[in-house]
Amino acid sequence: PGSLTMAVSTSYSHNLTRDQLITTAYRLAGLIPMGRSPSAAQIAGASDLLGNTIKALQNEGVILTAVERVTQTITSGTASYTAAADTIDVDFPAYVTPTTGDSTTPLERLTRDDYMLISDKTTQGLPTQLYVEKGTAAGTVTLTLYPVPDGNWASMTYPRVRLLRDFDTGAVTGDFP
Repeated sequence: PGSLTMAVSTSYSHNLTRDQLITTAYRLAGLIPMGRSPSAAQIAGASDLLGNTIKALQNEGVILTAVERVTQTITSGTASYTAAADTIDVDFPAYVTPTTGDSTTPLERLTRDDYMLISDKTTQGLPTQLYVEKGTAAGTVTLTLYPVPDGNWASMTYPRVRLLRDFDTGAVTGDFP
């Protein structure tokens, strides 16, 4: 008897562009036949509807987010760093990496109260704690290391939480499949 061999995909990504998502929706709804593409006016109308639907979900409290790992270069004597403008929070675990070698040191979450109680915030050395401050201005998240890094530390790595990107052009790939 023969053996059955099956090809296995090695692709784990199925993110459609905005226009591919709209085209698929039109075809599934039976509004255009398979193999055909929607008109520019249909794409424009569906694009507005898609954008408004995503914003409406977020207004209803369904906050659509993505988490991605960020590595921030740190400078000797500098404690605070501003996250990218679309960052809404920082997740843990986070860690610092030395300038030589590849061992990392985990950072413990530091609450606002505990950070405010530190009497000398200028102490330098191995950072072991991270205070995350969400500003009053939209998109302002500040990360403060304690102790302040000395010259032995090259970078800080942390998972940042951000809102899903807008589908503002047809070539934009969504953050969700």
